[in-house]
Amino acid sequence: MGGTSNGVMFLIVHATVGAMIGDNLEPPAVGFLAGLLSHFFLDAIPHGDELLERELARPGRIHWLAALAILDGLAAISLVVVLWLGGFLNNAAGAFGGAVGAILPDVFLGLSELSKKKLWPDFLRFHDWNHRIINIELSLYFGGLIQAAVLLIVLRLFGLTIF
Repeated sequence: MGGTSNGVMFLIVHATVGAMIGDNLEPPAVGFLAGLLSHFFLDAIPHGDELLERELARPGRIHWLAALAILDGLAAISLVVVLWLGGFLNNAAGAFGGAVGAILPDVFLGLSELSKKKLWPDFLRFHDWNHRIINIELSLYFGGLIQAAVLLIVLRLFGLTIF
């Protein structure tokens, strides 16, 4: 987060994509690893929250970043539960493993941010590099559209029709 990375894709996208992937894999550990890998593929896509991140990561504003992460995490859990209760996820253990794997890199990033980046420096450098594979900075509006489009495309690829 804080100033060096190229934005943080919202957890709702990571968790849902990870759950959809993990739902199709056995055992759950494979779903977890696939979710973890999906995180890095998704983060390579420009997603427009760079400015938001820079603003919220400034000194004295970290509590707003934490609040946003909590709300985003709750939305992610809610959507995955709705998909499961709606019968769109049939392998609860695999879906859970995929979702956890998909959000874990940002959980590590958040913990490192709170500890002033003393934790996992090699991982942070890799995560940061991954965000800059396609180094285009977008507005939050266009980035949000891209994140929504990615989410809808993945849901459609896994057979869920929203519209």
